[in-house]
Amino acid sequence: MKLFVDARYTHGFNKLDNIPVIDLDFKNKKGEILGLGSRIIPMDAKEMGKFDAGQTISQTADRTGYRGTRRLYQRDSLRRERLHRVLNVLNFLPKHYSNSIDFIKKLGQFKPDTEVKLPFRKNDDETFSFIFQHS
Repeated sequence: MKLFVDARYTHGFNKLDNIPVIDLDFKNKKGEILGLGSRIIPMDAKEMGKFDAGQTISQTADRTGYRGTRRLYQRDSLRRERLHRVLNVLNFLPKHYSNSIDFIKKLGQFKPDTEVKLPFRKNDDETFSFIFQHS
């Protein structure tokens, strides 16, 4: 039975060195090292450039960074939805703004294709007017 053993595995590197190929005979309790080799892990040009510059960031670290960014966007959306619901209960939202938010099915989310701007109301003649003009 041939066995490949990783003697050194480091994340983010393009190749793994010192991988012995071992032939084992478990019944007779004998074994021998057939040779040493290396395994090449493919990287694109961008990652190779980073590696040559001394930055050893793996694909896993990149995915972790992207996941963190997605979580930040999701938290921001949840905060906005909660704020919409609270301001609606307190009746603090302008009428044109609250009409574009779904408070029945998707609580606090904008209705499809209707994300309006808070300080501008659409007039009958398709123009926009600033609602805080008197302030």
